[in-house]
This record gives sequence, C-alpha cells and structure tokens, in this order.
Amino acid sequence: MFLAFDLPSIDEESAKLINQIIEFVQGSDPSSKERVRYPGERTAAIRKQNLIDGIPVDPQVWEQVRDL
Repeated sequence: MFLAFDLPSIDEESAKLINQIIEFVQGSDPSSKERVRYPGERTAAIRKQNLIDGIPVDPQVWEQVRDL
C-alpha cells in the first residue's frame, strides 16, 4: 500500500493520524532483520550525508563516465 499526503493542507488532527500510521508501520514485525520503513523515510538523512561526503558512485561506473 502507498499513501500520499498534500503536506500544505495537513491540519493538526491529520498530522496525528499520519504519525499513528508511521508508528504502526514501524512497529510491525519485519520479515528480515531490518525494521520496516515507509517510502522516503531515509531521504533527508541520505541527502544530508551526500552533501557532506558527495554522492557515492561505483568506481567502475565512474571510470566509464570519465572515459566518455
């Protein structure tokens, strides 16, 4: 299932419901060792890390790009 929200139109009651949904998803028993995440959950953290360290690129792919 995928849910999308129009963030500018979210009121306080809707925000509470969204947080309850997130808590429910994250509280689910994962089928693997990793916890259950919602789409885009790690986006902000990955972007921050990429701004600090640069975007990770496979060395072989980078070599192909440089050869263009």
